[in-house]
Amino acid sequence: MGLGSDGKTVLVPKDDGQGVMISACQHHEFSFGLGLIDQQLGEVSKEHEGKLYSDTQVATNKTGSAMKKQLTKSPYVLEFKYSCKNEEYWCYGHMVCQLEDCTDVLLQA
Repeated sequence: MGLGSDGKTVLVPKDDGQGVMISACQHHEFSFGLGLIDQQLGEVSKEHEGKLYSDTQVATNKTGSAMKKQLTKSPYVLEFKYSCKNEEYWCYGHMVCQLEDCTDVLLQA
């Protein structure tokens, strides 16, 4: 985006398209994200069985249930598709669940 003759940039409004937001964790040992093999995902998922997220109200609002779900992919890099017309933006509630899932992976290791 260039500058106008007065040296200011033009404010560009949001469009009706879609985008992707990424929420990721980085660590000095495993760098950006942490890849997990199916066996590791299965072990963490087994530990999740019958357990609740610490903040049950936030988890229920964001996932529909306070119960921890099976992990199908690493919680260290999550993509969230948004658009002006349907889905909401990434928020505190999503982060709370993601960070607890990341912690569960570390505790399982």
